[in-house]
Amino acid sequence: MRIAYVVAESLEKEHGVSKKIYNQIKFWISEGHQVRLFYFSNKSLNPLFTKLDYQIVRYQNRVDFVLNLKYFSVIQEWSPEIIYFRRYLYSRTFSKMLKVFPGIIEINTDDIEETKLTFPLVIRMFHKFTRELLFKKATGFVCVTHELRKKWMQYSSNVITISNGINGSYIGKQVTRQSNKRFQVLFLGSPNQSWHGLDKIKFLAENLPDIDFHIIGTQELKNSPVNLKQYGYLNEVEYLGILNQCDVSIGTLALHRKKMMEACPLKTREYLKYGLPTIVGYQDSDFLNKNTEFLMHLPNEENNVKNNIKEIKEFIESSRNTIIKENDVRHIFNEYKEKERLEFMMKSLNKM
Repeated sequence: MRIAYVVAESLEKEHGVSKKIYNQIKFWISEGHQVRLFYFSNKSLNPLFTKLDYQIVRYQNRVDFVLNLKYFSVIQEWSPEIIYFRRYLYSRTFSKMLKVFPGIIEINTDDIEETKLTFPLVIRMFHKFTRELLFKKATGFVCVTHELRKKWMQYSSNVITISNGINGSYIGKQVTRQSNKRFQVLFLGSPNQSWHGLDKIKFLAENLPDIDFHIIGTQELKNSPVNLKQYGYLNEVEYLGILNQCDVSIGTLALHRKKMMEACPLKTREYLKYGLPTIVGYQDSDFLNKNTEFLMHLPNEENNVKNNIKEIKEFIESSRNTIIKENDVRHIFNEYKEKERLEFMMKSLNKM
């Protein structure tokens, strides 16, 4: 297949989403497909992508991006067989793109609920009244959770659930922690995403002073206790040095703020790849109805940390005896997931 991978969110830094896109494209190429990344942005592109076939599409401003159809010609000239599109705000270019070419849209979140937390009112209203102009033109949808799949089936019967995966293979814990050392807890994330529940991690640190907490990716917490350290953005090499010293990791704790129950965050997969037992506040798409000693599922509610502080402490203190086996997490890796994604795209093309 000749696949145009269209992205309009920032790929400036090396983070979970940019690594996911890079690894997807690399795998598709290794399977014999021709792929070009079309990056609609005025921000720079992470050097990681310079190894791939890519084209940066810059525009004057947001209004120009939404209204000007000239940017469609960039995709049209390449003549893809199929478009793979990470859902973004409406533009005439994206609308024409999905009308002219078969297009698969990847759905990563409940966009209505998330925009309430991330965008000002004007953009929220614009998105609310234009989103279906894109959805109704799509050939199909790849949803990262079963919960999202049920919602998007109203737009097409050609919908599949493929949860987020991680590249590589299982590594496991790299450092054996001494029993007399303080327990270390890790969180990886991005700034200004209230559903991460950073306020709850701060509460944990305040109430568990004998445990150290490390937050990587943001420094937005104010007046944090001495046992909570914030690092801001770190690249993979930098944060792995901290990750390998930790006993436990924390995933999303406040998904209820987006009115969602199920998720498959990339950070959780990275934690498990390195053998870290993990505390989460949602149902994980890859571990539904599975009882695992290495995943602590808190209720998906506002007081989930406050009401379970004793149980969380016990989970952390037992973590050095918890071993994650490769067979327990083999299904979270990309090789299986990307083969399934390619098969879905090819079947979608054959239905045209």
